[in-house]
Amino acid sequence: MAQLVVKWSNRALRKLDDQSLWYLANCGNIFVKTFVANVKSSVETISGMPEIGVLRKQTQTRTYRLYYNHPKCAIYYWYDTKEVHIMDLIFTRQGVNK
Repeated sequence: MAQLVVKWSNRALRKLDDQSLWYLANCGNIFVKTFVANVKSSVETISGMPEIGVLRKQTQTRTYRLYYNHPKCAIYYWYDTKEVHIMDLIFTRQGVNK
């Protein structure tokens, strides 16, 4: 399957930014760079193999999937024949506002 075009929701982008800022304040710049690179790499993987994620919800028009980027981060998305839509990033680390 060819790479699909990736579309990010405002919510997913905001969560990526918020989490990156938290990591910057608490873990340092190198950690943030690694974290963002890992998320981008996972999104690239999803765009090439959109069925890789775990099926979470199915409607008549969309199939929602969850891809675990890291034990503490999951990417929630759906796709069609041309695009992958990143809907949300879900963080499971304790002590951080979600």
